[in-house]
Amino acid sequence: MWPCYKDEQEFNAHLVCRMCCMDERDRVQKKTFTKWVNKHLMKVRKHINDLYEDLRDGHNLISLLEVLSGIKLP
Repeated sequence: MWPCYKDEQEFNAHLVCRMCCMDERDRVQKKTFTKWVNKHLMKVRKHINDLYEDLRDGHNLISLLEVLSGIKLP
């Protein structure tokens, strides 16, 4: 069932609240996944600070895949 709003202002306030919650959830997930990646990359003495930037060129991503798979990639 869709919530009923008194007016547009109440609807907008609800949207802002939901967007803030989504932003917070995204921030927590990014931080959690970054820690998980670093836990595995420490095995090859590598570290990332920013999940999106530091995996962008593919080098750290390949290192992560090698650690997880146990196979050296070309």
